[in-house]
Amino acid sequence: MVGVVSVKCDFRRRLRSVRKIIEEKKLDGILLFSRPSSSESWTTTPNIFYFTGFYDNWFTALLLEKNKKTIFTSSDKKTLSGIKVEPWKKHLENLKRLKGKRVGIEKHTAFGIVRKLKRFGVKIVLLKDELEDIRMIKDAEEIKKIKKASTATKKIFDDLLKQNIKRAFKTEADVKKWLVKKIFENEMTTSFAPLVASGPHSAIIHARPGQQKLKDHLLLDFGCCFKHYRSDFSRTVLLRKNKKLEKIISIVQEAQKEIIAALGPGVSCKVLLDLARKKFKKAGLAKKSFLNYHALGHGLGLEIHEPPRIDEKATLKKNMVFTIEPAVYDKRLGGVRIEDTILLKNKAKILTK
Repeated sequence: MVGVVSVKCDFRRRLRSVRKIIEEKKLDGILLFSRPSSSESWTTTPNIFYFTGFYDNWFTALLLEKNKKTIFTSSDKKTLSGIKVEPWKKHLENLKRLKGKRVGIEKHTAFGIVRKLKRFGVKIVLLKDELEDIRMIKDAEEIKKIKKASTATKKIFDDLLKQNIKRAFKTEADVKKWLVKKIFENEMTTSFAPLVASGPHSAIIHARPGQQKLKDHLLLDFGCCFKHYRSDFSRTVLLRKNKKLEKIISIVQEAQKEIIAALGPGVSCKVLLDLARKKFKKAGLAKKSFLNYHALGHGLGLEIHEPPRIDEKATLKKNMVFTIEPAVYDKRLGGVRIEDTILLKNKAKILTK
């Protein structure tokens, strides 16, 4: 894994935002810890990487103070200049010096760590999504990496379509294996474990591919990860003629197209959801639409799901990157979902197009 990210990243801007949180909440510092990852054995939190460029599988912590940054780690990897590195002592002994200090921690910090900090006499302040909110607006380097991941994702899908899917693959698991192989051949890693489902199985929102044989259609949901930045992409592919499925696919495609056309800085996501409600109600699919199951989309970057959540409360801003994924879930026919990774400038740009 890479220990240092490109110096083009504007760490000063990012840390100014942290300083503002420290001042507003009257904190002495913010303390971030490693946590388990579904895709890797151990990883630093996305926030540690975002604010320092340091990435390693060793257990790591980052203390952000008003005018100082300290990484606690057993790794021998170098960090960017301006960051002090301390070797971890057993039982988090380094952190005893924070006794009596007001320290902000992330809401997913392990209970054992929280208990230890309290024993040390640290005054804990639980943060909400303040750090993730800083990450919502992507800089040029982040956008560049997400674009590369998105381009590779669409290329892999196009390569899949060039094959006779029914002949080349027997089961959902076969398709998943092919997708993972192609992602690594493109010198990237998976954004998440690819979701591949066929027939009624695809009506399960996060269906895990198994030994089910391919039926009338295939629902794919996958993405590439390039230098820690991710893409997300879903398509529904007909494997044989089915008029009912064809109609639903057409409606979902039209809905996504209309919603993307309405995207722009300052747009309330309630407007987007109202468009979707109107579309699916008119088609007689209101009870089966995604509106009963999940949001219209989600932010992505260092994580596959991060703010903003495209729901009633969100308002769009320039340089956000997020997905738009309308869908219909019919327990008999299966699921239909169309999802793209979107970069918002003055207008929406589809990165997975």
